[in-house]
Amino acid sequence: MTPSALALGHVLVLVLCLSAAEDFDWTNNQHGSFYYGAFPTGFSWGAGSSAYQTEGAWDKDGKGLSIWDVFSHKKGKIQHNQTGDTSGEGYYKVKDDVSLMKEMKLNHYRFSISWPRLIPTGIKSDHVNERGIQYYDELLDALLENNITPIVTLSSNAPHLNALHLNAPHLNAPHLNAPHLNAPHLNAPHLNAPNLNAPHLNAPHLNAPHLNAPHLNAPYLNAPNLNAQHLNAPHLNAPHLNAPHLNAPPLNAPPLNAQHLNAPHQNAPHLNAPPLTSLCGLQVLQEKYGGWQNLSIINHFNDYANLCFEKFGNRVKHWITFNNPWSVAVEGYETGEHAPGLKLKGTGAYKAAHHIIKAHAKVWHSYDTQWRAKQKGSIGISLSGDWGEPVDLTDQKDIEAAERYVQFYLGWFATPIFHGDYPQVMKDFIGRKSAQQGLGTSRLPSFSPEEKSYIKGTCDFLGVGHFTTRYVTHKNNVAARGGSSYFQDRDLAELVDPRWPDPGSEWLYAVPWGFRRLLNFVKSQYGNPTVYVTENGVSEKMQCPELCDEWRIQYFRDYTNEMLKAIKDGVNVKGYTAWSLLDKFEWDEGFTERFGLYFVDFRNKNKARYPKASVHFYKSIISSNGFPNQREVENWRRKAVETCSSSNQLLAADPLTSHMEMVTEIVVPTVCTLSILICAVLLMFLLRRRS
Repeated sequence: MTPSALALGHVLVLVLCLSAAEDFDWTNNQHGSFYYGAFPTGFSWGAGSSAYQTEGAWDKDGKGLSIWDVFSHKKGKIQHNQTGDTSGEGYYKVKDDVSLMKEMKLNHYRFSISWPRLIPTGIKSDHVNERGIQYYDELLDALLENNITPIVTLSSNAPHLNALHLNAPHLNAPHLNAPHLNAPHLNAPHLNAPNLNAPHLNAPHLNAPHLNAPHLNAPYLNAPNLNAQHLNAPHLNAPHLNAPHLNAPPLNAPPLNAQHLNAPHQNAPHLNAPPLTSLCGLQVLQEKYGGWQNLSIINHFNDYANLCFEKFGNRVKHWITFNNPWSVAVEGYETGEHAPGLKLKGTGAYKAAHHIIKAHAKVWHSYDTQWRAKQKGSIGISLSGDWGEPVDLTDQKDIEAAERYVQFYLGWFATPIFHGDYPQVMKDFIGRKSAQQGLGTSRLPSFSPEEKSYIKGTCDFLGVGHFTTRYVTHKNNVAARGGSSYFQDRDLAELVDPRWPDPGSEWLYAVPWGFRRLLNFVKSQYGNPTVYVTENGVSEKMQCPELCDEWRIQYFRDYTNEMLKAIKDGVNVKGYTAWSLLDKFEWDEGFTERFGLYFVDFRNKNKARYPKASVHFYKSIISSNGFPNQREVENWRRKAVETCSSSNQLLAADPLTSHMEMVTEIVVPTVCTLSILICAVLLMFLLRRRS
């Protein structure tokens, strides 16, 4: 393809993405009756999963640690202290799971790639794990052999890593806690610093090979050009230490700049630095900044993305950079409910989101310039968003609060990508709250003019994940001088209607009409982009296994019908992804909630899969590409519920099957072994008597 043709293609993409936004009609909320009709020809139906939630094999075949591996192993973080170590064992069941997709007649399957499975340390130049590449090769080939289109998400869970320009071969620093560490170009070979805690450490040009300082705690340490070879300072307490040109020999750690260093499981032996405490008695509580708090992760993520394009791009034509970055930012860096579990209220989420948006743009441009012409694929982002409906449609303050709710959620990421900058309402509200706190600048980072231009238009399609709706009303939250939060910045209150069904997750209420409203909002705000629904589904929270999931049938029926109405409204929806294919590890809820179309028996070592009634209903929607008429749709429901009875019988028999497996695999061999030993003893006894 010629450069002029590429330029023309890029212009066309920009024109599609940057169409002028229209005003959304907040007062036009017509719920309407069920609509019988067909989806457009070629509409794509699928199901989804994510790597950590389904693969298992957390430490097998060369995979490195992810932030979720570390987070879920901390007691008290997950319900019942469960982990995704094995989950549904999808890593070992590729052919089985693809056969389930084929049986359901899926057109596509959305899954994510585990970054640490491909690059164990997160840094491509360190090591690429060929066995991880082989696993995804096997999955992609199996999908394509069965005419199932892969839609691949790059950001599933990040490696347990954060190290800007860090050069520390053989670094071994378990439990390193160095928030706000500023050590650019750190070079500390053989560094071994277990339990190191050095908040706000600023030691440029630090050269300290073989440093041994166990339990070092040195808040606000400023030691430029420090040279302390063979330094051994256990229990060093030097708060606010300023020791330029300190010479304490074979400590060699040149220009260290590693702000928010998070170097999980890096290897830097010979550094032992025990907790350093403040001599003046001032204990500055610091929270560890890592991952998406660190600007350097953008380049590492781009390297990882390019590896994926190189290895899999000949078979993958639909790429997603990030799925639900709102959750990554808010639950990972604001509330701490999700990995990495940081509670950096009022700043952490905004900073993480800022870097995620930049990383998305960088990867989009990399694909656009290096891979698009030869691979002919597309790349987008998947944004989750609940709908916010004004409590009072005649109250302008409620309408503005509802729009703020959506802009602080989906618009936070979509507006920069489509229009080049954050929503004005976010800039206004966060800026004002920051000023009320006495801060000199807004807690919401800003993009430079060059960055705005670079980010604007980085969309081939928009993935939309949606589950539920809230009623929203205005509420004044006074900014406290001591701090604020993402939730307080919005100045609103969320409400639910007690009549809304809520079968599973405490946050998930079934409100189908909100889906249509959200899709029309996307159409009006972002120039009617190509949309793929990347997540939509409902959970259950039950003590006993239940395959007759009539509530899920109702949810899929009503939500997909509202999507069909949105398409009739002119929204450019091209595909729908049911969430999810299988029951799986549900983050901080562990295995206590189930979103799967297929029930997974986590008690069984084989992680057997059983179809729920919703499998058969969803399959009928796919086969008909819509809803032919009332009688036929009701027929689907009836047959689906009938089929689950036999499946329930199989599931009920499973504990007996597992028991028999245990008898066969453990008890029988043990008894046989004991019998042989007894016979041998008796034989020896008889032989001795005869002799």
